[in-house]
Amino acid sequence: MDHREEPEGTKQSRFSLSQETITILTVGVALAGLILVNQGEMRAEVRADRARIEASMNDMRAEGRADRLAFAKEITRLVEQQGTLNGLVDGLRNPIPPPRE
Repeated sequence: MDHREEPEGTKQSRFSLSQETITILTVGVALAGLILVNQGEMRAEVRADRARIEASMNDMRAEGRADRLAFAKEITRLVEQQGTLNGLVDGLRNPIPPPRE
């Protein structure tokens, strides 16, 4: 009787894997682990990039607000100066006669 053969009354179901199957499973598990680790690293990089972009966007918004405020002040100043110039030109076109005594 071969040592692989079991007696007829004591058959047990045996699960055996070939060396190739074990190797394939091991490589699959290793690749799955690498994929998970890389995915975690990529997520961390994306979070860092997102934080950096949000900070940059906030800086750009603040700069835009400051530029708009400066522009509004400059426009107001120019409108005031234009009003003054219009008043002077109107005064030259239509001089006010001196009061008669």
